[in-house]
Amino acid sequence: MENTEALKAKVKSAMRYPTFIAGFVVMLLIGILWKLVPVFEQIYGSFGASLPLPTMILITLSHIIQHYIIIIIPMAIGAIFLIRYLLTFNSVKMIVDTYILKVSDIWQHP
Repeated sequence: MENTEALKAKVKSAMRYPTFIAGFVVMLLIGILWKLVPVFEQIYGSFGASLPLPTMILITLSHIIQHYIIIIIPMAIGAIFLIRYLLTFNSVKMIVDTYILKVSDIWQHP
């Protein structure tokens, strides 16, 4: 039991840094979509040319972030809590673990 608890503590400790980095990257992306993309949108708009599809998707995503951030943040937080709650059920954990194993097998044997 002590070894299991020690291993759990090590895993939790090891996951703190990647979680922090992921959160920081998400905040950075939101900042870029909120402030930087509109500047480029104005520059591209002044050219009057049609933009490629990936650029249009990025601009649309920027508009969504700018106009609906107050709705997106609580929904994201709620989704995180919902996922954590659902993972307390063994049946849900089994489904997620099966999916993870399938995806990892695909990545290992393309």
